[in-house]
Amino acid sequence: MGHGRQVSLPYGEEAGVPDVNTIAPTVSVVIPSTLRPELHRAVASVICQSIGRHRIQLVIVVDKSSEEFSHTDLSQRLKLVPGDLLISTGGGMGGGHARQLGATQSVGQWVAYLDDDDEWEINKLKHQLEIEPGKERQAQAQIVSCQVIQRKPGSQTSSQSVPRYVIQDGQSIEDYLFRRRLPSIRRATMYTSTLLVSRDIVERVEWRTQLKRHQDWDWLIRASHEKNVRITQISMPLVTIWVGSHGSISASPDWRSSLSWAKDTSPSWRPSTASDFLAAQPLRYAIHARSVQGIVATVQAIIETRRFPHIRCVAIGLGGLLSRQHLERALLVMRGKK
Repeated sequence: MGHGRQVSLPYGEEAGVPDVNTIAPTVSVVIPSTLRPELHRAVASVICQSIGRHRIQLVIVVDKSSEEFSHTDLSQRLKLVPGDLLISTGGGMGGGHARQLGATQSVGQWVAYLDDDDEWEINKLKHQLEIEPGKERQAQAQIVSCQVIQRKPGSQTSSQSVPRYVIQDGQSIEDYLFRRRLPSIRRATMYTSTLLVSRDIVERVEWRTQLKRHQDWDWLIRASHEKNVRITQISMPLVTIWVGSHGSISASPDWRSSLSWAKDTSPSWRPSTASDFLAAQPLRYAIHARSVQGIVATVQAIIETRRFPHIRCVAIGLGGLLSRQHLERALLVMRGKK
């Protein structure tokens, strides 16, 4: 998992650059990419961050063979500076592998993640770095998230702040994300592009790169269960999420991967939370795929929880009867009624 071709731009006195570049970076920003055109926009939103004297290290992990692009040319076009990293995975390894590789080779006290088609507001890191550790433990490890604005390419309008409600202090991440989930685009969520993570959590919790689905939720849940970890979500939209990107795995009705992940992960959850997740996720995918086998398998898993899913989650599951386009329209109508 730690392999991949790395091009590190030299820095320090031997490179003849100012001493400021020898200061250890406060934040390493890991951007996995397949070199979509939007990568330049994402990088620009990092470069313009307003965090005072703190230093940022950019870690671009390209999920392509190093022969498919010029490292020197890409470094120049992205305006990488000494200390930044440009890494090739070798190609076809996936976002989870790219994030893990980038995080492992980064050196910042904090690690932030940003997908290459999303972008940050100028004060995103500033607001997150101001979050103080929990009063009960000054050395508490932290995961800091925030609200987002969702936008679609070509659209002139943007959504209200998403999610509608942020996670509460002490609330488990699985309960927050899955229990009584709202059938609305403002439902509980915590996008990877919002995350700022303490270095010690990154070193303790690796991304499960073999997962075909739910890698982000899987990492968050496992990280939150580590000792002395606190999750905070700022009630402020500091990230723009561009939805509907080409090739998004979230758009595919892969009920098998979703159900397999739930069976592997949910035994540690509340039974009601597991039931709600099964209804809203794998059941919806199975219905959308018109898979009788998937519907039967998911319903059986729900029965095994001995809890009936909340009506909201049932409604999300039945949303699998609609096409993705019609479902999005329905969610927009429901948002207008809020």
